[in-house]
Amino acid sequence: MSRLWRWMKKLKWAGFAGHNGRTALSVGKGELAIFCPACPQPGINLPTNWREDTNQWVYKRIFVADGNFKADHVRSEKPSRDVWLSEGSGMIPDCTEYHAFLKSAIEALTGAPCENTFRAIQNSLLSKSPCDVTGIVGIACTQHGCYAPNALVDLFKGEQQKNVDFAFLAALASTGVHPDQGTMVIYDIVCQYIIWLLKRIKDHLPNGLKIDRAIGMFHVHAHKDECFFRYAPTFIPGAACVCGEILESLWADLNAIFPAACTATLAHRAEILDDHACDSNHKKALGITRYLCRRYLEAEETREKYRICFSNLTNAADPEAVQLWTKQIEHVEQHRLEDPKLMDIYMAKRPGSAPVNTAAIIEEKQLDIRMRARRLVNHDRLTDRVKLQKLRDALKTLMVQLNKLQAKAGVIATGRQDIDISDQILIDWEDEEDVLAPGSGPTVNEDIDLQPICLPSNGAASEIYASDELEARISKARSHLNQIRELIAERSFQFKEVVRKGPQKGVRTRGQTAVKELKDQISMHAQAYSHCQSRIVKLRADDEILKELRILTKEDIKSSTAILNPNLPGSTKFRLSWIWYSVHQRFGPRWALDPTATPDADPNTLSEEADPATVLECELIQ
Repeated sequence: MSRLWRWMKKLKWAGFAGHNGRTALSVGKGELAIFCPACPQPGINLPTNWREDTNQWVYKRIFVADGNFKADHVRSEKPSRDVWLSEGSGMIPDCTEYHAFLKSAIEALTGAPCENTFRAIQNSLLSKSPCDVTGIVGIACTQHGCYAPNALVDLFKGEQQKNVDFAFLAALASTGVHPDQGTMVIYDIVCQYIIWLLKRIKDHLPNGLKIDRAIGMFHVHAHKDECFFRYAPTFIPGAACVCGEILESLWADLNAIFPAACTATLAHRAEILDDHACDSNHKKALGITRYLCRRYLEAEETREKYRICFSNLTNAADPEAVQLWTKQIEHVEQHRLEDPKLMDIYMAKRPGSAPVNTAAIIEEKQLDIRMRARRLVNHDRLTDRVKLQKLRDALKTLMVQLNKLQAKAGVIATGRQDIDISDQILIDWEDEEDVLAPGSGPTVNEDIDLQPICLPSNGAASEIYASDELEARISKARSHLNQIRELIAERSFQFKEVVRKGPQKGVRTRGQTAVKELKDQISMHAQAYSHCQSRIVKLRADDEILKELRILTKEDIKSSTAILNPNLPGSTKFRLSWIWYSVHQRFGPRWALDPTATPDADPNTLSEEADPATVLECELIQ
């Protein structure tokens, strides 16, 4: 009864059932849904001469796409005989049309240009055996956060490109995007998604429509630096000052209804999602006037601050440099859609540091190759030999690149080149099964594995590059520590949620394989960190840096899934490994903040490095 009541209310609000001369059976796609009243839509809220406006970027339609895997649905044991009341007329598309598109869709898989590993890509081929729907993908307008009609689609086997393609095409059609407006899609993995987009959906797009792309400001920092300058909305003309993560807050509201919808029939579930999404748009429409007035005043104030700042920077710079930069920016903005690499001019480049950074990377590659060569002594596999050869081929290419950079920067080898990557570092971090038994054959290394690198810490380059190397080593060491923390957390998760709780033996076996791979990755980063740390000491870093980047041992990277018993004797004096401490932590007992505290220190006192807000918060609690 409640479903019928909500359906009749929607028909009444939309003018059906006697108000517009059309019956409930003649409802078109998305006609019962409410969309954003502020987004520029020709024929609705734009003047007829909008194409004559010189500021065409104002009319660009910007959408954000995202997936939600909490919106799954449990498969019913018996086929449902439920009736779909508003299929295709609201936020949920017509099921027949959607499934037909998925069957004929082109799936062009490719690696991300930034060479990062994204959860959406990893989960793209995963499915849940008890579920017939694993989640949803939605499209919303970026500035105001209104769902696009017909663009809230189900996922059946992870977040695949074809699911997002259909949602994006549905959003373009249901919101009336004109080809002259142009559009932009903001997506967490757009650097991978956009590559073959036209190949997949070109035949379905309006003629002449230009598609721009961006990555939300929250997710773009998980990519490589190149992706930040190529896809961050900050550097894209017409993208405005948007975060691009509005769907995250919309999901937070919908997450409360997913537990109730996961066991409903598919028709009832679709109507629940449709009702809540329409209600969200309705609330935004009611408050859009006050919101736009407030944002307009903020924009006027911010615009003046930016204008003054930009004017000061321009006046302080050399006029010829400003003229050159202006030409470069204009050229990049005209051609960046064809070649995103042009946006790399925004990256700050230091000619003196490029050879040093490349040399540090090469040393880490050498360390990885030498460890893999040691493992071949006990575990000689053909796949490992092929992988090792590919790494050596890549290393040779890097060596050629390093020679060119050093020649261009005028780096000349001085003194004795002493590559001090001893086997002791490899021995310290290898697993028990990889330890070479007495009498084992020697490790087979090629010349390129042991080739000395021209660096100040090796005594092979001038000391004028020592500061650049120290900066590069510190950055690398911090990066490796972050990777170690994330991998330890992921390994604990695999142990707890997959290996121990896996419903099938095959799942547990795959979990154990994943744990082994994570362990190897942790060892690799630990080796690289140890080498960086030894070089930092050799480059005479100050005490503050040495206190932050300490010697790493196997005890420091242990992971445990056991829950700490607070009543256990001595638990108040328990200390985590130093790798988990950070000067940016705000609140916690002394054992969690200060690794150097004495054993008899009060565990409930704050660290001396706690900020004033932490001290005030602690006093209020006490």
